[in-house]
Order: sequence, then C-alpha cells, then structure tokens
Amino acid sequence: MFRVGQRPILTFPNIRSAPFDSGQVANVGRRMVSIQATGRRPMSTTDFELLTSRLRLRTPVVGDAESLRLIASDPRVALTTASIPHPYPHEGAIQFIQQIRGVAGTDRRNLAITLSGGDELIGMVGFIGDGPEAELSYMVSPSHWGQGYATEAASRLVTYIFAETQFAAVTARAMVSNPASEAVLRKVGLRWVREGDVELPLRGGVFPTSFWRLDRTDFR
Repeated sequence: MFRVGQRPILTFPNIRSAPFDSGQVANVGRRMVSIQATGRRPMSTTDFELLTSRLRLRTPVVGDAESLRLIASDPRVALTTASIPHPYPHEGAIQFIQQIRGVAGTDRRNLAITLSGGDELIGMVGFIGDGPEAELSYMVSPSHWGQGYATEAASRLVTYIFAETQFAAVTARAMVSNPASEAVLRKVGLRWVREGDVELPLRGGVFPTSFWRLDRTDFR
C-alpha cells in the first residue's frame, strides 16, 4: 500500500517553499515538543512530534536522509507524485530535510513517519497552507504498504490541523490511476469534490486527478 497525495511533500526543490542553501547542513538538536491527542503544548518551529497508537510522527533530521532517498528513488513512489524527480538526485533528501526544517511553522509542516519504539523513517506526511486551506500529502515506503500506516499518519495530522491551526479545510489531490491513495483520503474523512486533468511536467504529460476536501465544520 503506497499513498501519495497528488502534490507531495517530497519535492526537489519544493517550489512552494522558501529558498535554502544546500551547502549548509542543519545543526539538529533533539528538543522535542510532544503533542498528544488529549493535550496541547507550545509548538516548536524546529523539532516537533505527534503520536498515534502505532506511530511517531516527528521532524525529520539529516540522519534520515538515506532512508528518505531510498523511498523517493523507488519508481513505485516517485511516479505516483507530481514533483518527485525520477531518477531522484543523490543529495536531494538532505537538501529537502534542510529546507523543510527551515520553513516549518503554523502554515506548513512535514513529518517523518516512524514506528513506535523505533526511529527509522518509513514515510512522510505533511501539509502546506494555501490561504484558508491546508493541503495534505503523504507517502509510505513500499516495504510497509498494506498495514494502514498512511491512513493512521494522515488522520493524526488532520486532527492536529483542526485542533491547533486556524485552517478552515483540509484538501488533497490524487492521481485517478492511484485508487489506493484515494482510499486513504476517503478513510481519513475527506470527500471527493471533482476530477480534472492536471499537467505534471515531471511526469511528462496531463493526468486525470481527483480533488478532495474536508471542511472544519464537517470534521469529527
């Protein structure tokens, strides 16, 4: 089971993020802000954590780069996204991690998906603000497909968005040819809005795409 929103979080570079200096390696601290489903704490703009029954969603660190590169380099992953290059640049994962750490805040956040009790990155989940809406994206390593991790991670992040930010809705996109991604969005609670053709230059063409949405007033 692999799930990637149509506009993924893993972009090289992410054209919707601020510029960054790829020659500077982030100085990574281990200050963690843990936000449980039942409570809130002040949000750090650096390291950050959300928990579920099986997963720990945390700020990625430079040490995650190789795991991230292996996932992004897999054609089963890259070719279902709008903006992961294939082949993936060798230093792309390090640069991506540096970039998202620098721009994380209340309007955007990208988190490593790890299993509870472990620390190896098995995927990514995140959102980026677009006016009053937060666009959701996610991916899971092919070696962990079929276990519901994408749904669990995305659900936790949607809960965080509505509990801790002012966004009025969560949106997402998925290639129509990727029904597994659409299934995750449906399970998370997003509703199908429409389908349309979207030009994806990195994929070399125009692809039918489904658009999804969950309004704050409909979130339970």
